Amino acid sequence: MIVSEVIEQLQKHYNADDHIMIGWCEFDSLNGDDELTLEVWEEACTRADDSEYIFDMEMARVIVSDVENDIKNGAL
Repeated sequence: MIVSEVIEQLQKHYNADDHIMIGWCEFDSLNGDDELTLEVWEEACTRADDSEYIFDMEMARVIVSDVENDIKNGAL
C-alpha cells in the first residue's frame, strides 16, 4: 500500500486519539541481500493488501518469495 493511502484510510476511519494495532514492512527490511527488485516489491505489496493473513515479517517474506517465483516462471 502507498503511504498516502494509509494516511487517507486512517483519517477516514479513526479519530486522531484512537488506539489501533498496525503492522508494516518496508523495502529495506527484506532486501538484506540487495537482490529484491522494485517490481517484486510493488507486486508483493499489492498481494499483501489483498491478503487475509495476519501480517508479520515471515508472511512478508513468503509473499515476496511467491512473487519472485511467479516472475521466474512467467506467471507475471
